[in-house]
Amino acid sequence: MRETFLIGAGIATLLLAGCKGDGDDAPPFCQAIGGGGAVATETCDANCNQEHIGASVDANFRSYATIGVSVQSQGTLRGTAQDGLVFTGPAGVYVHKPPLVNGGSFDLTITTYLDGVPQETQLAYNESVGSDNTFCNYCGEDGPNNFYGIPTNLPFDAIEMSYTQAAGTQYREIRVFEFCVLD
Repeated sequence: MRETFLIGAGIATLLLAGCKGDGDDAPPFCQAIGGGGAVATETCDANCNQEHIGASVDANFRSYATIGVSVQSQGTLRGTAQDGLVFTGPAGVYVHKPPLVNGGSFDLTITTYLDGVPQETQLAYNESVGSDNTFCNYCGEDGPNNFYGIPTNLPFDAIEMSYTQAAGTQYREIRVFEFCVLD
């Protein structure tokens, strides 16, 4: 009986080790920076709200933080990996964002940090209604969900998304599944 348990535990360990630690419906191109002791922090102005922000760093691609944005909304959400983890490569966020309607624009900027010090920042996504000028830097689609990110040259242990929705009349609920790095 004990041998069966040990063999089963060994097989389970091997299977989990091959899943990058974020196997819950993880897109094939995105590795979560969260899990373990990762933390999420946010700022939000009067016209937005954020709920369940810890879900953006739990390494589970089925759970999500919710950001509610409306006219003239702006805020930030930052995911910081557990102590001792440092990443390189394109950094960003895996989200579900309903399309923008009723006028307006939406910008998403990604900033990386190392030990609380900003490393690199760049516009990752811009969308304007009535314009063909949608801009996307490092983007990946996975059905209705998207990765919005930036190329990086410096190591980092945290990723922050800053967002602004201007004008228009639409309330949107953006789901932030995970802060992650492109594989």
